Amino acid sequence: MNSKVLFPRYLSAKNPGMVVDTCQSMLFSEGDLKIDASSLVFVDPLGIAMLGSTLHMIQQRDKRSVEVSGAITTAVEYLQRMDGFPGVVFINQKSSHQRRHDRSNSLVELTMLSNPSSVEGTSSRLARALLGFFREGELTTCLKM
Repeated sequence: MNSKVLFPRYLSAKNPGMVVDTCQSMLFSEGDLKIDASSLVFVDPLGIAMLGSTLHMIQQRDKRSVEVSGAITTAVEYLQRMDGFPGVVFINQKSSHQRRHDRSNSLVELTMLSNPSSVEGTSSRLARALLGFFREGELTTCLKM
């Protein structure tokens, strides 16, 4: 038996009850989970953290598969860069006419550090965001100060 959950338009701290209700509906569902994200237009860090934790629990504890359909392609790419949604299958993505700007010198996406080998790369990205753009060797000089 599969369960289907429809995401609302917003999963954010402005309406934490909606975030909790959505996560609970996924946790209390039975069988493999199919999520319809076609209505979703915005998720903030609270929503991302709650979704990541909920989906991780569903996959690890309940041993259920998770499939998300209708998400915007750029959002899927963002979630995959975060490494917080491993094993989630994204299908039927909607294309977006908006191109994402490279902001790697000013921000780092919320990222799941699940193994020690990913710490070094993430710390470099954090340093780049904190210090702004730097050339090879400049980071070492800044850290020695």
